Amino acid sequence: MTLLMFTLLALLSSSSIILSYNGVYGGRTTLMTMEKEEDLELERQLKHLNKPAIKSIKMEHGEIYDCVDFYKQPAFDNPLLKNHIPEMSSSVPRETLEEASPGLDPIDYLRLDGGGCPSGTVPIRRTTKEDLIRWKSYSNTSKNFLHFLDEGPRKHFAGYQLKDEGLKYHGGSMGMNIVSPSVNSDNQYSAGVMYAQGGLNHVQVEWHVNPKLYGDRKPHFFGHWTVDGSQKTGCFNALCSGFVQVNHDLPIGMAFPKISTYGGETVDLPVFLFQEKNSKNWWVAAGYNNTNIGYWPRELFNSITESAPIVGWRGEVYAPPGEQSPEMGNGHYPRRPFFGRGYPNPRKTAYFRTVRVYGEDNIGRGPNDDSLQDLTDVKLNS
Repeated sequence: MTLLMFTLLALLSSSSIILSYNGVYGGRTTLMTMEKEEDLELERQLKHLNKPAIKSIKMEHGEIYDCVDFYKQPAFDNPLLKNHIPEMSSSVPRETLEEASPGLDPIDYLRLDGGGCPSGTVPIRRTTKEDLIRWKSYSNTSKNFLHFLDEGPRKHFAGYQLKDEGLKYHGGSMGMNIVSPSVNSDNQYSAGVMYAQGGLNHVQVEWHVNPKLYGDRKPHFFGHWTVDGSQKTGCFNALCSGFVQVNHDLPIGMAFPKISTYGGETVDLPVFLFQEKNSKNWWVAAGYNNTNIGYWPRELFNSITESAPIVGWRGEVYAPPGEQSPEMGNGHYPRRPFFGRGYPNPRKTAYFRTVRVYGEDNIGRGPNDDSLQDLTDVKLNS
């Protein structure tokens, strides 16, 4: 081999190594740039979601609630609420629950430590970077949280609803025991809900276990709204603009620290979802003292602004394809009679009780059987 040929081969080898190295380096640079851009985007979103806090309250399991100026809470980022005049309280309709409180009001279990937030502020759960990453991993289009309310063939439900286009419903109420159903993976959820609906407008409230949403498997007191069947609008709790938090120490979205035990103590929470008679805002209240928590303003909706043609109560579960559905309620069928009268034993099954619906006179009454529809899509053992 001549000296010239040896030199050319050496140069070609060197060039190959340099090109190869530059290619790897370029790939790493691109990856690092993308990661940095994604990180900056997450920081931007966090800055928008988390409002300046006057005080912060860290809970036992690590979640943080920021005490935000009432008028700077996420709800008022919604352009539809630009001219909204906030309500600070509302009277729960009459004839709701018949019995007196059995001692400690279950809603007190949900109160924040230390008396909650100062006057003029409301508690908003702080969104973390881990929250955003978890939501993104569930869906690239989770801005409206559609995939946390899957309406596909893997969703199952059991319950009843009142549907009468000729009547005007203004909400409903119930007593419901708080349970903690097992979910088999982080992609599943299980819930017990009460809702009012008209067309694609929908508001609902109660408890659910939803690991992807909260990062845990505890039952949370929650609310959700949408105006178009969750296609482009809608949100849980105060995660985005819509729900107006009013209570200073009872935030929407809170995890229940105390739940019912099978065959033992029952934690039973009265819940109210009703349309305020004058403002037509949709309010959420809970507990034996009818404690107001907050509301969805009338301006958000287009078909339940005056009333709703549908009010319902149901349990529901979801599992993605290839996974077994999680438990509904506490996972036990209502087989055993209670005191020999044929009623399910409330210590051994999940339930709705003292169900009420509100009419135009704003008085709660038991559902009319002629308008009651069975929503059950699963077979229940008797």
